[in-house]
Amino acid sequence: MERKLFGMKNNPETGKAIRFLEDAKLEYEMIDVGYANSSTKQALEIISNSLNLPVLFVEGVAYIGIESIREHHR
Repeated sequence: MERKLFGMKNNPETGKAIRFLEDAKLEYEMIDVGYANSSTKQALEIISNSLNLPVLFVEGVAYIGIESIREHHR
């Protein structure tokens, strides 16, 4: 199962998601969206229909925010 985690390296919520995925020994690829107004961040907002970070995509499904990520991977 391929996981893509979109977030910002210095964002506390992204850090929580990274720790959660690593503690759970789940493989993922981290994609840093850069800064708040980057084109990558803007594209992510359109695709996920959300301004929140982090966003984890698993098999085409978006899990938005650390709580959603935790709930999905229990």
